[in-house]
Amino acid sequence: MSIDLKSVVSKQLPDFAREDYPLFTAFVEAYYEYQDQYEKRNILELRDIDQTIDEYIQFFKNELDIFGENYAYINQRLFLRKVKELFIAKGIESSYKFLLKLLFNKTAEITYPWDSVLKASDGKWNQDMSIFVDVTAGDITTLPGNRISVLGPNITIKVYVNRVKHIRDNIYEVFIDKNYYGNIQVDYTISYLGITGTIIPTTVSYTVTVPATGYNVGDLLTCNTVSNGQTITHLLKVTKIDDNGGVVAVTTIRFGCGYDAGFYFLKSNVAVVTSNSTIGITKESIAQYTLNDDSIVKKYTDYGYVLKPTYTEVGATGVTYGDPAYAGDILQNFYQESESGQGDNPEYLLIRFEIGAVAKYQGYYSTNDGFLDDYMFIQDSYKWQKYSYIVTVDEALSKYKSLLKSYLHPAGTALFGEYQVQNTFESGVVGSIELSVNGAVLT
Repeated sequence: MSIDLKSVVSKQLPDFAREDYPLFTAFVEAYYEYQDQYEKRNILELRDIDQTIDEYIQFFKNELDIFGENYAYINQRLFLRKVKELFIAKGIESSYKFLLKLLFNKTAEITYPWDSVLKASDGKWNQDMSIFVDVTAGDITTLPGNRISVLGPNITIKVYVNRVKHIRDNIYEVFIDKNYYGNIQVDYTISYLGITGTIIPTTVSYTVTVPATGYNVGDLLTCNTVSNGQTITHLLKVTKIDDNGGVVAVTTIRFGCGYDAGFYFLKSNVAVVTSNSTIGITKESIAQYTLNDDSIVKKYTDYGYVLKPTYTEVGATGVTYGDPAYAGDILQNFYQESESGQGDNPEYLLIRFEIGAVAKYQGYYSTNDGFLDDYMFIQDSYKWQKYSYIVTVDEALSKYKSLLKSYLHPAGTALFGEYQVQNTFESGVVGSIELSVNGAVLT
């Protein structure tokens, strides 16, 4: 719509003014006519930031109370169109990055000194815990994010599920939140919206009976155990050793499940055969562990035996224990300890594992807030405090500080700036690649 400014005078001035002051009326009409001759534009277009003339952009800035400099990298029309969104996002990291991108065409990072302030006893300790479930009904993969019921005799335990991992067949490892009340046991059942299953045994504790020698921290140990006619794999990592390289502590990297009883892990760490002594352990006619040449063995102490065991000592009469009543109770595990032949540093590792319902992985600190020897600072109520932040960009703080203070800076906080130097180099080196195809050289 095009408007003749001179024609609107009759509507803007009252009747008595036009009658009593004709000279003033003529002056106003002449002024409007001059304005039409200077720049005759559609009024609606002038009010549109995308169509207005460049001279009028400053009026938009004044109306929005924006009186900053005209930076080279800012598209004035785009900035004024988006300034409302910028103000709504005031104090949010994305608003800072957007404004500095407009100003300098550079990417900024926002960090917080409070994240590097030492907080006594404030380390965040995490430890994964899980139960192994033999699923009988339902889709167990839908459990993450829900609170399920663990049902035992006259007891219901509510646990939160973080994630689920498939192990084999219908067996799944269900990772649970450690904040629950009650004692979860093997053979308890789980229940949630038609999903049911039975908790099966896994390893819950261990005892290093014979530490052996020659191990290093970080060594991985694969423990294959035969239980219920099935081979179960349990992966360990050595976490602590003694002066002779003997294993003092291990942690479980991958838990096994479905054991029918506690068991021993037996491993030789020597490659040279030094004697003819042999220890053989079998379970239900399936070889479970075999250790050759544990050096000269003069005396053994029995700690129980498995069902249908075979036990042979070279140089002795060769005794076979086939009667389960031999030990009084069926312990379903067996090992022998040399009391004198090996000396203080036997060449085999022996670890006893106990089974239960809840597997506990090695814990870890998710933050370094409470570590004295880390890259931490003492609170000083200036930079290293809770209400400060740092803008890192390849520009001096003085160039953008006033803008941030005017547009985005939250009241009561402290602003700091750091350089993020970015250099671009042209190598000036030209390379070529030659390929030979059927005797012809291609470049």
